[in-house]
Parts: sequence; structure tokens; C-alpha cells
Amino acid sequence: MEEESVPEQQLLAEVKDEFGRKRIFGQQGTLRLIECVRQRPKLWHRQYLRSRASGIEDWEEIQRTEFSTISVNQLRVRWKTLRDCFRREAKRIEDGTIPAIRWPLYDHMQFLHGHF
Repeated sequence: MEEESVPEQQLLAEVKDEFGRKRIFGQQGTLRLIECVRQRPKLWHRQYLRSRASGIEDWEEIQRTEFSTISVNQLRVRWKTLRDCFRREAKRIEDGTIPAIRWPLYDHMQFLHGHF
């Protein structure tokens, strides 16, 4: 399955959130980042936890090919935020503290189950 290329300006959204912080990623950009990471198990699979240095090349490739106006560090920070949100949501569901999935990106990140 070949993916359509979305212009980078559509992936990014420089808007402010309710706290006045600038948001770099739009919804499409966030989904694209999730997909890029999913395709590179070195960045998330527990088998590669000890060799995180090998993931640097993958982050640089994502930055170079998909998000040229965003730094590798910004991409990594965004991914960490997404991963942490997924982890919290999964824990809430597992503990039974919420009856249903509330976080809209949860289904997109199901590949992380068992790897955090």
C-alpha cells in the first residue's frame, strides 16, 4: 500500500492551545509521526531498548524525509508525549478507571501494547 505524500505545511499547524503555547503539530502531522515511528521498530520495540543509539539514524531519516522544518529533538519530544499519553490511557483502561477509550489517538498507537 503506497501512502500519499502530504505537503509538510499541512502536517504542521502553528496555532496556540488554550494555555497560549504554540503547537507545532497538526492532527495530520501527529498521525504521520505515529506512522513513521510504527514503521521503525528500533524506536519503540522492547527488543531494541538497550541499543537506543541505533534509533538516532531513524529519527534523522524521519526528520529529513517527512518533517524537514522540525528538529529531531522536537520530533522525539512529541513522540515521548504521545507514548506517555498512550501509556496513561492503557493503564486507565487496564485498571478499569475509565469505561471506554477517551484519547482519540489510542487506536493509532495500539502497536505499542506490551512494549512499554
